Amino acid sequence: MEDPIISISSSRGSLSRSYSHHDEKEDGSILSAQSHLGFIKHQRNTLKQRLAVQQQATTDRETSLTELRQLALRLTARISAKEARIASHAKALEQSRMRGYLQDRRHGEEIARLKQAINDHERQARSILELLEEHGIHVLAGTSYAVLCVHMV
Repeated sequence: MEDPIISISSSRGSLSRSYSHHDEKEDGSILSAQSHLGFIKHQRNTLKQRLAVQQQATTDRETSLTELRQLALRLTARISAKEARIASHAKALEQSRMRGYLQDRRHGEEIARLKQAINDHERQARSILELLEEHGIHVLAGTSYAVLCVHMV
């Protein structure tokens, strides 16, 4: 018996075969080759589908990653703007507090100066009253400088 020459080629789903001798054994091997070819095609289609799914997943991940990067950039810009506003407000608050402190110091100095002036005037008024009493002029308590009730003793 001769060895059969089997040639199986496939182009886009068509199957062509050629063989030199035809018998049942050859039919079984042809069927076996066809089923193996069908299995290989099924594996190829399955792998193509998996590849397409993987490519879509990769594209989705890249899109998500791009969107996340853009979001991170926008958030960074917003944070920077808010930090700049916070720094500006902190500087304004510091300047305001410094002005308030300096104003309080000036007011404190003014109050001390006015107290000293009041004390000086009170001292002068007492010394004037003492001089008036020494000369025999009595001034009633509670009278103003404009109206003096003078008694001659």
